[in-house]
Amino acid sequence: ARDPEVLRERIKLENPVSPCVVLFEVKGFPHAGVYVGTNVFHLTEAGPIHQPLSSIRCNSKISFYA
Repeated sequence: ARDPEVLRERIKLENPVSPCVVLFEVKGFPHAGVYVGTNVFHLTEAGPIHQPLSSIRCNSKISFYA
């Protein structure tokens, strides 16, 4: 998969480091959030949510960028 243009100069991380950008795919659409502490802050149709990384349901591998 190709990284978004804006992240080409970012460092891809093997594991999350607080804070970092989190990229994944939800229902076929690219999605982004911010990893803070042990949770990911991101927007959903219902509004903003702060949830544990382990509970994120996505259709792709989760990628982390510094």
